[in-house]
Amino acid sequence: MIIGDGMADAPVRALDGRTPLQAALTPTLDKLAGQRIGSARSIPDGQSAGTETAIPILMGYGVEVLTGRGPVEAAGLGVAMQPGQWAMRLNLVTFNDNDKLLNACPELTSQQALAAADALLADKRFAALLAEHDVVLHRQDTFRQLLIGNHAPPSSLPTPPHNVIGASLAKSLPSDAFVKALMTLGRAVLRDLPDANGVWPWGCGVMPQYEIFASRFGKSGACVTAVPMVSGLARLCGLDVIDVPGATGTLHTHWRAKAAATVRAFDDHDFVLLHIEAPDDCSHAMNLADKLAAIELVDAAAAAVLDGMADKHLRVLLCSDHYTCVETGQHAADPTPYSIWDSAGSPAAGQFREQQGTVVDGATPLSQLMEVQP
Repeated sequence: MIIGDGMADAPVRALDGRTPLQAALTPTLDKLAGQRIGSARSIPDGQSAGTETAIPILMGYGVEVLTGRGPVEAAGLGVAMQPGQWAMRLNLVTFNDNDKLLNACPELTSQQALAAADALLADKRFAALLAEHDVVLHRQDTFRQLLIGNHAPPSSLPTPPHNVIGASLAKSLPSDAFVKALMTLGRAVLRDLPDANGVWPWGCGVMPQYEIFASRFGKSGACVTAVPMVSGLARLCGLDVIDVPGATGTLHTHWRAKAAATVRAFDDHDFVLLHIEAPDDCSHAMNLADKLAAIELVDAAAAAVLDGMADKHLRVLLCSDHYTCVETGQHAADPTPYSIWDSAGSPAAGQFREQQGTVVDGATPLSQLMEVQP
């Protein structure tokens, strides 16, 4: 299963009404779309349009496992949670001089991210705020920071930052006193840092319970990803998570190493999930050229997997988890494209793009992958 996170998109004016998937050079993705293609409803009605919703649904689970991404990321990061605790994502973000949100997911070096986290923890006011509410900040080496709380979760949160690029900090503060103080103090402490000068909390929840993948589908599995949300989901459902040096979750990821790790994983697993975050990351940055490059990166990684498995029978489910619109930087809940390809099947021309084929429930493609015959 190859997920190009946020690859799907709406028509783009700068591309003469084509989507980035239509405009990018994707011979391998088009090859994978030559046998069976459709659209999957990965965001159920009433659920937020995001990876924390879409990938569990695409992996064959129901809405009962859906929660804020905080606890799932905690599982991915190896941070143990006790019964009754909640977890919440804390983005390091960039504001402009007028306190308007400029970048929700800045691409930080490890040193930049850790320096920002350390500055927060070293500030007496910020440390006192965490201590007063019995909350712990688990510092990370990316913009994705993690908070763990021991009492009642916040009563309100701001809109996820990637959906409100350009929003004013003052007008985005929720009613919850702790979260409001977290955001205003975070901005005050980090104001003079050039790359991450504020914080934005979101994705609060308690730990979900997943049925083990092998019990649900009768297949052993592994996961290759660079982001804790997906590695956390994998661990919660019993997939082996394969760490790949140089995998970053950005356009500058070591995709060759991820593809090679995917091929090696088939030595002792039936199923492998390869997740590539870059298209989503570039969409949030509203960078069209980079999004096209990120989609072509997914194509290159898919080609490397096919080449590495050329002497074996391979079935591939290719999909985008959700739409991420490069013109707005926001997620959307439209049915996302998927295709299923069997190396023993007849070759045929196709094009991997949006709004094609029958619209099915989000859990259907994985079930079809397990059952499809050439």
